[in-house]
Amino acid sequence: MTQPICLAWLPAAGVCLREEKQAVMAARGLEKADTGALSPEQQDKLRQFKIKTRIENEMYLRTHPELQMLLSDFLRDVFIKRPTDIREFAADHFSDPDLPRKIQMKLEEKASAII
Repeated sequence: MTQPICLAWLPAAGVCLREEKQAVMAARGLEKADTGALSPEQQDKLRQFKIKTRIENEMYLRTHPELQMLLSDFLRDVFIKRPTDIREFAADHFSDPDLPRKIQMKLEEKASAII
């Protein structure tokens, strides 16, 4: 088996970003799927489950426009403000006590603009 070519070598750390990324993903339980671990029937059931879950998620998001507004509002702020610590920024953003009111106002503004 040949070693993958490292396209992003960090000389100071003596590490390949691809290898580092794979190590981090493995530590988090996010390694690539081992399709040989499942029988064809299990693979088909898993595929069907994933499709069903995606459809259910899409239906849920479509029936809850406040979630789309919440996420688009957050992403807009991230792109505009470009925080250095995204986790702290997200914690501050989503723990804002006025957030539900702000989202509701934006939803009402959007609805009135459509009419």
